[in-house]
Amino acid sequence: MNEATFADGTVTLSPDTPVCVNQQGRWTLTFTAGENGLDLGDIIHIEIPQGFTPPQIENPKAPGFITISEKNTEAHFALSVGRVPGETIEDFNSDTGLYIIIERAPIRNGESFQLTYGAGESQAFAPTFSGNVAFSVRIRTKDNAAETAYLSIRQNPSLTITAQELTHLEIIAPSGGHPGTPLELRVIGRDDIGNRCVGWRGWFRVETDAEGVLIPASQRNEDTTGEGVTLDVGLSDRSQGIVRLRVRESDSDATGLSNPITIGNPAPYWGDLHACLPTETTMRTELDFTLNVGAEPTHQKASFHFQTEEVQDGVGQPSSGFLRFSLPDANSDEMLPSHLLEIYSSWGNRENWGAHRPDIRLDRHPDRTVQAVLAQGIIAGFAAGSNSTYGVGQDARRAEANRGYPAGLTAVFADSLDQDDLFAALRERRCYATTGARILLDVSMNSNPMGRLVEVSADDETTLRERRISARIFGTAPIDRIEVIRNNTEICTYRGDGLDVQFDWVDQQDLTRIALPRNLRGGGLTCYYYLRITQEDGEIAWSSPVWFMLRR
Repeated sequence: MNEATFADGTVTLSPDTPVCVNQQGRWTLTFTAGENGLDLGDIIHIEIPQGFTPPQIENPKAPGFITISEKNTEAHFALSVGRVPGETIEDFNSDTGLYIIIERAPIRNGESFQLTYGAGESQAFAPTFSGNVAFSVRIRTKDNAAETAYLSIRQNPSLTITAQELTHLEIIAPSGGHPGTPLELRVIGRDDIGNRCVGWRGWFRVETDAEGVLIPASQRNEDTTGEGVTLDVGLSDRSQGIVRLRVRESDSDATGLSNPITIGNPAPYWGDLHACLPTETTMRTELDFTLNVGAEPTHQKASFHFQTEEVQDGVGQPSSGFLRFSLPDANSDEMLPSHLLEIYSSWGNRENWGAHRPDIRLDRHPDRTVQAVLAQGIIAGFAAGSNSTYGVGQDARRAEANRGYPAGLTAVFADSLDQDDLFAALRERRCYATTGARILLDVSMNSNPMGRLVEVSADDETTLRERRISARIFGTAPIDRIEVIRNNTEICTYRGDGLDVQFDWVDQQDLTRIALPRNLRGGGLTCYYYLRITQEDGEIAWSSPVWFMLRR
């Protein structure tokens, strides 16, 4: 068995100059055999980067057509897209994978051949997301065939995908500010399809109608990395209420409006609870925190157990501050210890079957939704994330295999970003989820904050008689509607009338008549409420439920 870390051989790419997103092109991969060569039946697997036109060998007139030419070897090649007949390694079965099977004669040391991707008249299209991409090359030889193992070559050829021209600005501000303390805005230039623009400069002007905001003078800035530029905006002692800041770049007239900022009031931190980033990553994020569940998207795993650490003498030790985050795919026994349920990710909306932006995983079962889990009697808050390997937050909006939605975000009312404080807030369900917009949401029921489990005694006549919902919503776009969900049923819809909405409603149904039996952990009757807020631009926010529990 071959014990080598890497496969034998090299691959070069031509042209390897940067290419703009969505641009047509033709690329040639030249494979040169190493010292050991390749024998009959050996297989080369080439993965075309995600987002490029899928490779195909059927139609020379269609995009993505593949040919092999300019050989200095007597070997012939059989091509297969997607999988090799009889192949059992599921990881490589995809519509972007190409298999080259060596036939007729071996490839000896130094011999080579060229594979042209986009060889037909329609060539091939670069992806819609920018960044560095690699043409992954793996080889399976007779030496490692017993384990059906593919070994990667030492260095995969790569290509830089650049963004289109800047069309708009993304303005990210802290959701909370304090009078007398400056705010730091991050201004990111993006193209028409959301890619970060790199190497652009301009004159920036901040605009607002809010009182007490100290507008800085117009200033010239340059973004050489795509991380954005920062602008400091002052807040006087008179600053209060909700502030939104517009930034305008004078040369291009590109503009952007910040998320709402609440001055002097509690505000959430924003994070991604389902980041699938490599251990060493250069992904840029403007989030306050991310929880990394691994280097690859986890299609089968239903729950993730995060652990805080106690540091003793500089060494981290596990503590009791764990956090259980679950997808709504497990049975009730597995869900019982969960603190949070993922209601949304780049796969889509898991609130209920057929919801807006529905989950696009065809293997999901209708009973594996957040509402189905709540109906079992599980007490868990709502969270959202990306489940993406292409970045978190806004940058996970780019096209990715089998996904098509923006990444979600989780808003957390924590005392600080210290891990103990953060996990404590998430365990107590002091959080809510959105489809990616930084909507500010303040919801309570009978003065109980979202996520609270309220024990109701038989003599609590006020709560038994009525439950008052109070909500303040500050949107990133005009609010279309606010829906009150009780025990998975929409019982009230309120039409929005602008960016900011104050909403109050009283449920006067007798609690003893509408509460549902709960057969988990001591039984009792429960009635739970949450809000679903939908903006005119389609973005959604879900408050974590409030539960009212009656003991039998």
